Amino acid sequence: MTRDAFQRGNWQAVIEAHPLESPDAGAWLRYGQALLHTMEPGPEQGKQQQQAALAFLQAQKRGASGGALVAAKRQVVMVSLREALALAGLAETAARLDLSHFAANGGMPLPGADGPRRLLLVLGMHRSGTSALAGLLGQAGFVAPANPDPGDVNNPTGFWEPRHVRRFHDGLIASCESSWEDPLLPLLSWLPDPIEPAIDKLEEALAEDFAGIPADGVAVVKDPRQCRLMPLWSELLQRRALVVQVLLVVRRPEAVAASLWRRDQLPLDRALLLWVSHTLEAELHSREQPRLVVSYEALLKDPAAVVSSCQRLAGLPEQPLLAGLQGAWIRPELNHANKPLDVAADVGTRGLLQLATAVYRALSDGSMDAMERQELLDRARLELQERMQALLRLGSQRAMLQLFWEPRAGGGFCEEHSQRRAVVMERSKAEVVFVLPNTAAQPKALRLDLAEQPGLISLQQLELRDIAGKSLWQWGVGAADLPGHGANPHTRVLAEGLVLAGDGDPGLLLAIPAESLERLGSGSSLRVVARWQALPVEVARQVLEM
Repeated sequence: MTRDAFQRGNWQAVIEAHPLESPDAGAWLRYGQALLHTMEPGPEQGKQQQQAALAFLQAQKRGASGGALVAAKRQVVMVSLREALALAGLAETAARLDLSHFAANGGMPLPGADGPRRLLLVLGMHRSGTSALAGLLGQAGFVAPANPDPGDVNNPTGFWEPRHVRRFHDGLIASCESSWEDPLLPLLSWLPDPIEPAIDKLEEALAEDFAGIPADGVAVVKDPRQCRLMPLWSELLQRRALVVQVLLVVRRPEAVAASLWRRDQLPLDRALLLWVSHTLEAELHSREQPRLVVSYEALLKDPAAVVSSCQRLAGLPEQPLLAGLQGAWIRPELNHANKPLDVAADVGTRGLLQLATAVYRALSDGSMDAMERQELLDRARLELQERMQALLRLGSQRAMLQLFWEPRAGGGFCEEHSQRRAVVMERSKAEVVFVLPNTAAQPKALRLDLAEQPGLISLQQLELRDIAGKSLWQWGVGAADLPGHGANPHTRVLAEGLVLAGDGDPGLLLAIPAESLERLGSGSSLRVVARWQALPVEVARQVLEM
């Protein structure tokens, strides 16, 4: 492959192996750089310069940025300078010339000296074992994030997500009024335009999460949200000096759906749709990278073998796991779907389960022909797109719900102490469950923001449960009391459960007794069942002013 030849500095091999019909911008960058490396003074110099210019033009047509083109040419200049110094007898000076911040595929360096230059991306759907694998790799020669989010009752060994990168992902998704469990996220215009500021912020997040990483360290970047944000990451990898390998982690889709039902009460059909979406997006956008597919089942069966495979992929020396380390990280009792839950018995999931199972088999069956696998995955992607478009054609409405909690110590409501849930309301009805984190334990108050656009919300049921599923407080249509009162002038409770949300910052302060709030801890949940209908801004304002 031209990538391997480029890394060895075999410029002639890069030129000879380059396919002129290649759709890969990185391959055209390498081809152009190789042409410049082999250019010599003489009558052919002008022709060689034209060929290199055409190669860079082809790279630009296939998506390479102007910054990547400049950096690619600069790399050639720097390498030529090192060679010239060596020929002039200044070998020591040439050796001190630092070229390590240039990638083999061209690109610009990360700002600052502390940013990671080698990445292992751990891609996979939520509840697929990515946390266990990322944590284990951090003890086996890879570099874990400096300050990851702590674990909770659902993941006691930790999530091992780089905190600043995860927050960047959350902010990017929230900017298009969506959230991680929104099945229609791929249809939204989430990719920033212009893209450069977003890439800069992502770089800064990486540098903060892996500050002080050794120059040859391989940073483990794991966040399931990344699966559907890979187009942005692809831009980053193409433009910057990063050497990347990918782990694509897959787990049986029915097990993931069961685990999400138990943790988040996420409907089974929604969970399966998300599994297919996350998996296919991650697979598509990592095809050009050195990649290893890892099944959750293989990780449970032989963690040491999986870790060794990951070390070989990244070019790290293989080292055995320390005694007791394997058992500390890979614990069968944390397999949250080991209790039977008949996903296939749910009529609404049958078609989705069949689609998801086909994708899982294509990725986990090592004996399948590569061309057959890609054709199957491409067909699955078309079916997924048709299913998402069908949700819109059937009149489904998207709405954003957000739950705020005021900490026991006070300080009011703020974005840091909140959760967002994007819901697709088929026939205008939705059910969503907020699972509270550690920071929401024993809150002073809960506020439910019902929409980010004007609408009429009919609350059907509200229920607060502890981690064991015991009901602490509930409200339903027909109850004597109202579920709460408007938090500001943009919200009006019209009748029992009927709430008008305006175009400002509508919110409902829930009328939950203090003794129920005091019993809330990590893993407690709020279940919301509601109907929602969008309203024109003028109509909502008129009613609010009455």
